[in-house]
Amino acid sequence: MMKNLNNKNIKENCREQILFFALCRLNSIAFCLLLFAFCPSINAQTFTLQNALDLATKNYPTMQQATLQTEQQQALTKTATILDPFNINSNLGQINSKLFDYNVGVAQGFKLSNKADRNLLNQNVNVAKSFEAVTKSELIKNVSSAYFFWIYNVQQYNLLLEIDTIFAEYEKYADKKFQVGESNKLEKISSALQRKDLKMQLAEANTQVSFYLTELQKWTRNSTNYQAPTKYEALPEINLSDSTLVKNHPILQLLQQQIIAKELAIKSEKAKANPSFNLGVNAQSLDKENPFYFGSVGVNIPLFRNGIQAKTQVAKLETEIAKKELEKSQQELATIYLQQYQLQKQYLEQLNYYKTEGIPMAETIVNSAQRLYKSGDIGYIEYTQNLKDANKIKNDYLTVMNNYNQTIINIQYLLNK
Repeated sequence: MMKNLNNKNIKENCREQILFFALCRLNSIAFCLLLFAFCPSINAQTFTLQNALDLATKNYPTMQQATLQTEQQQALTKTATILDPFNINSNLGQINSKLFDYNVGVAQGFKLSNKADRNLLNQNVNVAKSFEAVTKSELIKNVSSAYFFWIYNVQQYNLLLEIDTIFAEYEKYADKKFQVGESNKLEKISSALQRKDLKMQLAEANTQVSFYLTELQKWTRNSTNYQAPTKYEALPEINLSDSTLVKNHPILQLLQQQIIAKELAIKSEKAKANPSFNLGVNAQSLDKENPFYFGSVGVNIPLFRNGIQAKTQVAKLETEIAKKELEKSQQELATIYLQQYQLQKQYLEQLNYYKTEGIPMAETIVNSAQRLYKSGDIGYIEYTQNLKDANKIKNDYLTVMNNYNQTIINIQYLLNK
């Protein structure tokens, strides 16, 4: 009997151990799932600017469209060698007498040279390639701008979280003071209102982060919930004050290629006044005798050239219009470059101030205000005002950083970098 009881106890202990290990395993799995659910940084992937640019240039439809247009113009170059339709004609019946005869002939029309059309078609390929470069340049600018707006709003959200932590402590401390009778109810209400206001600011900032993340996802054609880099740094300064450097901008290159194409269009229109030729071979029977053969040569000369001359004049005017457009664009881009360069200098000075004086001053204000408030040397009104002043300095620093980065992006776009 004792043996049976021992066996029963052993079995129960085994079952309890198995159940214990199973529960531990389930708890581990549950813990991992919760960890992944509540720690987005584990699932999220840090998203760099280069990642965004690579995805955008590969996936965005306008880039693909520009590439297809280049391929289309390359395919059109083969149309320069198209000949006139091959002609077959015949005459059947009583051609020479009452006997039934026939006349059968073939002919082919062509021009001695189609060089003007071929040159124009080849130039259209260059125009399409230039347009592709413009599309890529603008895409890079738009993606870079959206990326840094996204990071800027993430940093603003993080700053609000930092301030919210400080005000959470303030709210607890004010509540504790009120409980022990060291302060009035007004201070407690003020701390609660300050905290609620920060919660609303955080919600608004979070919406802005989502907005610019969606904007970035639009350009990259990717719905992944990326994580912004933790570092927020200024882009390298550009020390080039010469506005003539914008001459390599893709828009100017495109306009120059369009001018060349329009000049070749003039030659193409003029070439339409050149004569074309026909060569033919005929076979004919007479009175049912064996057929005899003869050839034919023809020349087609455009006698009425008013339409050709009008189209040539139109092509000349289009060329002059394109040249004026190039001059205007050169002046506009040079002016914009000088303006952006001046803005860069202004924002850089402001950044240096915030880095060397503003941000250290804001940290000092926060630390001193917290110490003085807890020691009773300042009241809650002075305390909250000091915290707001420090927060404004830090927020202004982030705004200047974003303005500076956006200016650098504009300058890089103008310099085609």
